[in-house]
Amino acid sequence: MQLSLALIVMGTVHGTLDVAMNGHAVVVERLRQRPVMNGCHAAWSVSAVVGSLVGAAVLRSGVSPAGHLLWAGGVLLPVGLAASAWLLPASADRESGPADVPEPSRVSGRGGWSGPVLVLGAMGLALMICEAAVTSWSGVFLHDSRGATLGAAALGYTAFTMCQAIGRMVGDRLTERVGSRRLFRLNGSITVLGLVTVVVGPSQFVSTVGFAVMGIGTSVLVPLIFSAAGHAGGRGPGAATFVSRVTTFTYAGVLAGPALVGWLAQVFDLAWTFAGIIPVMIAVVLGAKAMAPAGPGETPTKP
Repeated sequence: MQLSLALIVMGTVHGTLDVAMNGHAVVVERLRQRPVMNGCHAAWSVSAVVGSLVGAAVLRSGVSPAGHLLWAGGVLLPVGLAASAWLLPASADRESGPADVPEPSRVSGRGGWSGPVLVLGAMGLALMICEAAVTSWSGVFLHDSRGATLGAAALGYTAFTMCQAIGRMVGDRLTERVGSRRLFRLNGSITVLGLVTVVVGPSQFVSTVGFAVMGIGTSVLVPLIFSAAGHAGGRGPGAATFVSRVTTFTYAGVLAGPALVGWLAQVFDLAWTFAGIIPVMIAVVLGAKAMAPAGPGETPTKP
């Protein structure tokens, strides 16, 4: 019971903090007139890899889960508080950006549930279902459908995560060079290519390469969606409002994705379930017009 309550509190705080971080990144983009969202998400990807490695080392050392969590909290809490000293003041979230950026009044009426939010949210939902298929089912797919050993089956998710982290490290520079709309189309197409490779690959090696290609493709997609949502919200609290609405969709994808893929796999087989995600990703690529044609600093465009 206590663990359940602790997880509920942790999940609530995590969701709020997630929105705050993405909303703050939008403000930084607007003030600096350059994209930074992918770099912020790259830090998350790198920390996920580091956290898994540390967790594995702790398990081997014989430290109990309670001790591990206690030490992790004791280290991360002061580090997080120290890092917060470099955040922008609250006034930056209330009013920021050049005069030609839409005013906060844009979010009035439907509380931020506007056309751009619904389109971007639906795209984020589809992307997170696709990512959930990889994170939760890539190992099962490689083991059951491609005959990989348990150790080799884990490489699918590892390859996906590492390539995703690398893609996010260079994502901001690519956004500046080609614009968010073109980059979204390009990386969305790469994701589709990787997914096709996973499905039709004749061996565990080829399918693992497909998961790696998917990591490269998906790397910038969700960060670009959050950035587009924040800038569509205009100056002030509208950015965080739009980001929070889109986050609702993406979290729904994270929650429903693994169960949905598992249920469909029982009915149609896991390979056919992965194949069924291909047209969904093609639809996401076609929705790239929801992205601004250029980087931050430009007047946001409606999809």
